[in-house]
This record gives sequence, structure tokens and C-alpha cells, in this order.
Amino acid sequence: MSDHLESLNPPSVTVRCGIPALQKMTEHGLTEQGFPCVVDEARIIVVVDAPYGFALDYLHTCRPPHATLIVATGNTCSAYWEELQDQQPTVLLVGTDLAREVADAVRRAAAGESYQIVPTDRLVLTPTERRVLRGIAHGLTNCQIAQTNGISEKTVQNVVSQLYTKLGVTNRVAAATRYWNVWIGQSSIQLGQSQGKRFSTHPITR
Repeated sequence: MSDHLESLNPPSVTVRCGIPALQKMTEHGLTEQGFPCVVDEARIIVVVDAPYGFALDYLHTCRPPHATLIVATGNTCSAYWEELQDQQPTVLLVGTDLAREVADAVRRAAAGESYQIVPTDRLVLTPTERRVLRGIAHGLTNCQIAQTNGISEKTVQNVVSQLYTKLGVTNRVAAATRYWNVWIGQSSIQLGQSQGKRFSTHPITR
């Protein structure tokens, strides 16, 4: 009965994105699927992680209470999307076809479902390693990372060495590009692609 009522009265949706053109495109796609988009915070909020970092900033600073949150990011670096996962959105979509997945996510979230689609391969980092890597990716010095996380600079130095080994890199720039899922060639900079990666869908239990 509730599913039938939902189909008769589809939920309104608010889209948040750091790139206005992409926000409008997402709103247009949802509207075509029958979901009215509103400017004010609706019960269901779709957060499009563009540019990378937008969703994390939004969840840390602007997250409305009691909202159903759907977060979509193209960044397939596990050190990055696991930070989004830590914020416990209702639905987390990683590296997926935005136009195809978001409308389905709204339907499923409106029906009370909580799930995530994430890559099956992931880099195993400790919470401290992830925080240090994020600091590196944001251009912080070891001293600044130590102050931000309440640890010693010597500990940060040790963690940076561990990160280099795990990431297979030799410097901070290379570590940062791994976090942001960016590949730097001799003459170009490209966003990382999700082609060739395998993804799994599984429910989120609270």
C-alpha cells in the first residue's frame, strides 16, 4: 500500500552540487523521472560530489538533521570514498553511472532502503593513515597534520612512510593524486576512470 502511495505521490528531492551546470542536469534528469526538485531542503537530498571534496564538506558542515541522504561520487579511491561512508549516508554510489543510478536510488531510499554500490577492490588503510593521507591531499605540512589530528609530528612522518609503501609512491604529489583519483601524465592531467573496476551492491545495516 505504501509503495502504491509513493508511486502516486513521488517524493520531492533537493540536489546539492558544487558545479551548477551538473546540479541542473541532475535536477532535470530526476524531474524527467517524475521526482519534483525543490530548492529548500527536501526529505531526500542528493549530494553530487563535484568537484571532489564537495560532498565531504557538505556532510561535515551543512548536513540537515533527519534527512535521507544519497551521495554520489566518481572518486573510486577507497581512502576517499570510505570517508564518505563514515558519514553514514542512506545511499552511497561510487564510480557509477550518475544518470542511471540516482533516480533508482531515490526510489529505493524513499521506500526505506539503505545500500551502497562501491568498488570491490580497496586499499586497506588504518584510520590514522586515512586522516594523514587526506591532510597530504589538502596540501598540509606534517606539522599541520599533526596539529589537526592531535598526534606528534614524528608519528606523522612514520605514517607518511607507511603510506608511500602502501600506495606505491615516492612523494606527496603522487600520494595526493591517488587520493583525488587523478592521473598525471607527461602532458596532461586526467580524472581517474571507473572502467575496468568491479563493483558490489550491498545493504547498509545501522
